[in-house]
Amino acid sequence: FKDRLKILEIYMKGKNNNIDLNKIAKASVGFSGAGLETLVNEAAINALRRNSSLVEERDFYAVLNKVLLGKKKILSFNDEEKGIQ
Repeated sequence: FKDRLKILEIYMKGKNNNIDLNKIAKASVGFSGAGLETLVNEAAINALRRNSSLVEERDFYAVLNKVLLGKKKILSFNDEEKGIQ
């Protein structure tokens, strides 16, 4: 959790946002550093699609829902985690 939070903080620097990154870090279990970067970029794109320069939690959850529903593949699991699924 703490590692994901730090990575998210780095990628969100300089982006106009209204987000509790703790929530996003908790919701992004299984994401690699590159996956988190993609998550941030996709959330920013989602905000632009809404004609907003402000990235909001709903933008992150829109991307997370796509990932969880299998429309996007940015998760990375180790062998043990793959076995659990």
